[in-house]
Amino acid sequence: MNNNSASNTNAMNKVFALLFTILMMTASLAGCIGQEEEEEASDWLFIGDSDIEGWDTAQFMNSTNIGDGGSMCSDTLSTIDEVLEEYNPIHVVIVCGENDLSEERTVEETFEDFQAIINKIIESGALVTYMGTKPEPETTELHAQYRDYDSSIQDFAINLATDSSAPLNVVDVYQGFEDIGNPDSLYQEDQLHLSLEGYDYWDQWLVQVSSDSECIIWQSEECRVTIE
Repeated sequence: MNNNSASNTNAMNKVFALLFTILMMTASLAGCIGQEEEEEASDWLFIGDSDIEGWDTAQFMNSTNIGDGGSMCSDTLSTIDEVLEEYNPIHVVIVCGENDLSEERTVEETFEDFQAIINKIIESGALVTYMGTKPEPETTELHAQYRDYDSSIQDFAINLATDSSAPLNVVDVYQGFEDIGNPDSLYQEDQLHLSLEGYDYWDQWLVQVSSDSECIIWQSEECRVTIE
């Protein structure tokens, strides 16, 4: 082999080595991006106000809790598109409405925002569970509005259900707590936020309702309304 041939061969080998390195780096980068996207996806996504923020949801597989104390349904609606794109959840658990009503928004205004949130979640392909309002000792002046709001959501969930699926199910927290006497032990000292005992009931009820694909409205230990 002459010097020119050897030189050409060495040059080609360097080119192939460089191309191989670039291909390997590209594959590695793609793998990292894919891994990052996979890590951001959540089986369970918990969204809403301080009741979500204070809930230890780690027992739910691959869960993400982005609850924000003081947030309202209007706040959740303003960010829901970005949240769904980022987390790509399978199941969303939502709590919102009490703060809206305490800020003198009407039941109708709050429910309108709630509907819009739920429609966006369902359109993304996820299922939704709404944890209802609480009969908190500190907010008795709002309880009639709480019940009207929950009633509108329950009717909405029934109307969304088909013969084979219930994309929105509702845990009737208010009536569930009333069924056990609504003791002060369900709440923290402020008589507003849930205690560990209160969250224990939420844990049980969410596990139970999520295990019943035909349930629309869950109360205490049983499904009160199921798909027909």
